[in-house]
Amino acid sequence: MAALKMRENLATGTLTLEPATGARLGNLAFGLMWLVMLAVLLLPSVSGKTIDWINVILVLVFALVPFTSAFLAALVSASIVIDRTSRSLARVRRFVFVPLSTTTYSFNELDKIELQGYRPPSQNARVAEMWLVNAVMRDGKRIQLNRQGTEEEMQQLAQKVSNLTGVRWEEVGVQFPTAIKTVLEKIAPEQMKELEQTLADKLGAPIGESEPAEMPMSTATTVMNEPASALESVQPTAPLADSVHALATSALEKRVAENAMDSDARYALARKVHANGQVDRAIGLYQETLRIDPTNSEAQNDLGVALQSRGKRAEAEAAYRRAIALDPFSFTAHLNLALLLSALNRGAEASQEFYQTRKNARGNEETRLAEAASTGTKMPPRLSKV
Repeated sequence: MAALKMRENLATGTLTLEPATGARLGNLAFGLMWLVMLAVLLLPSVSGKTIDWINVILVLVFALVPFTSAFLAALVSASIVIDRTSRSLARVRRFVFVPLSTTTYSFNELDKIELQGYRPPSQNARVAEMWLVNAVMRDGKRIQLNRQGTEEEMQQLAQKVSNLTGVRWEEVGVQFPTAIKTVLEKIAPEQMKELEQTLADKLGAPIGESEPAEMPMSTATTVMNEPASALESVQPTAPLADSVHALATSALEKRVAENAMDSDARYALARKVHANGQVDRAIGLYQETLRIDPTNSEAQNDLGVALQSRGKRAEAEAAYRRAIALDPFSFTAHLNLALLLSALNRGAEASQEFYQTRKNARGNEETRLAEAASTGTKMPPRLSKV
């Protein structure tokens, strides 16, 4: 990352974003440069018998502000700590190594992760791409997570933070400050529209509009111990247009036939046939997917759902446990295993899994679901989100 360095602890589910050393050293060097300039400019005014106070004041007004700002930027830093275990995002300010203040936000206060930026209108443009990742709170407040990275770096960061917090991320174009936009719309609405359209054409992104980077899929499946025919009613919501899961069944069948190693197409096809009630074929496709990509925790969880609907509880339990081994922070796999263990009257093990489910819950919906399941509410096993 250009402006921040990132440290991730997979064991604790913690992501820390800290100021890059290079940027802080640059600010320190800039501050020293202004210090030298300040000394050079002040020397003639204080070296004589009398001090030229007017010149001293002018020099201080001119040089002291950038000098102070540069040193403060080098010595005072702000880091972001995203903790999946405590479900919190904390902004920590430090003076060198001494903590000054810590502001903590719950994941429930987050509305979205915003990737904001623009591309130059052509490859020959002098203006480089600029990107900024913000955490947007429900009250509209924005917390800057990083800036100045490449588009790919910033997309990866936005996706990583989205996975940790459980809130969506979306890419937005250049936006006017709300206050300025409100004034312009009132005093010159036509000019405002023309300006927005001009910027949108040049920057390649609509002003103030955004597209969701991911869309959840319905995870409703057959109720535990219900016949597999109940799966016929499962209708997933439409995923992203550029996702393999958005392809028609015929297109997926063609991809699977043409490429024996296309695990993504096999997994997407398995989800399609699973939703249409073809459970046995879905099991086979899930297993093929996992032979190609043994690290696919979502496919492992969905295999468990399919096996459970066929009454193969021992095999389903093994699948859920493998999914958890691949992704210890999976809400869905822990929930499915907890429900299965509860149905098998293995209360102590189920309690441990319900506890982990509550810890892994992201967002209000998953929190309510975890609480309901742990208090005995009957519910079906859930497919993974794609």
